[in-house]
Amino acid sequence: MINALLMFATAAVGFAGVPWAGFAVGASAILVLGLPAQLDVLKRYRGQAKTDIILIMLFRVGVAAFGAFASAWVGYGLRLLLQVLKS
Repeated sequence: MINALLMFATAAVGFAGVPWAGFAVGASAILVLGLPAQLDVLKRYRGQAKTDIILIMLFRVGVAAFGAFASAWVGYGLRLLLQVLKS
């Protein structure tokens, strides 16, 4: 599964003022870090229909990538909120 520290890092990059970079790096890291586990699952079901397994994997990666997107933009929104409250 995706480490919570990775989501925190994307929020920190968003808080630094570059949410798109945080999303791009976070989503890429999610794909790279989750790849070995997904390949193990595909090897385990060798010789069987894999359509449903692949759809579940795509859904899990999509949800995790959306989490990186939301985390980066929440960090950026928190930065803007603090700037408004400060002034």
